[in-house]
Amino acid sequence: MKVFTAAKTVSLIFCLTAVSVLADDSPPPEIAILARAHAIMRLPEGMSRGRIKHLHPGGASFTVDFKAMVSGDSSFFIFHSKERDEQLEALYTLGGENIQIYMTHSRRLVRKTGADKYEPVLYTNFSYIDFSGYRLADNYTCELSGEEDVNGRPCDKLELKPVSAESMYGRLTLYAAKENSLPLRIEFRDKNFVFIKVLTIARAAQKGDTIIPLRYEMRDVRSGDVSILVFNSFNEKIPPSERDIFSPDSMGK
Repeated sequence: MKVFTAAKTVSLIFCLTAVSVLADDSPPPEIAILARAHAIMRLPEGMSRGRIKHLHPGGASFTVDFKAMVSGDSSFFIFHSKERDEQLEALYTLGGENIQIYMTHSRRLVRKTGADKYEPVLYTNFSYIDFSGYRLADNYTCELSGEEDVNGRPCDKLELKPVSAESMYGRLTLYAAKENSLPLRIEFRDKNFVFIKVLTIARAAQKGDTIIPLRYEMRDVRSGDVSILVFNSFNEKIPPSERDIFSPDSMGK
């Protein structure tokens, strides 16, 4: 079993999504950039652990520890906040399109649909859909709109517009570093195109030829609250005792 531990520093999540690349040997530039960004941000197969620290402008804070397991197009998360005495389980299947949540204290299993997918996970700035890994290329149109610098690094700027009118994200703007397509910044706008939150990658590590985001920061531009997601460890294997968790029947057990 190969195990590596990342120094404390999200990403996020969460995962950008599996991207369909055209059969043509030379896909449009925006598709190629989005595909490389996906390869960087996609949560790796196996088990990972981390913590979300949510900070209020006034100084108050709370933490949410999480464990994530990924197998193919399915993923399973356990989120636990000791300070808030809350815990939930989240099961993502069908490439993140199907989201089921088990509330541990109330012992309720609910399926998130429509606007419910955009509700916050345990009062953080991350929504359920932000962890889903759903395919952006299937749910958004993509346009390369120019170049901009992010923290002094030249980036390609991609504008993503939702295909479905049900999406609560009216537009995403992704800034990918030109040298390696690392998505340094993603801006989220609501259905009225109001800027609501921004995700940045604050730290990443290199493992062979792979870039691995270690720390994500999601800031609510309206309240000023910041959720810092840090991955502490990655394990390329899921323990045999955990292999049946990718089913609603296993939730809460």
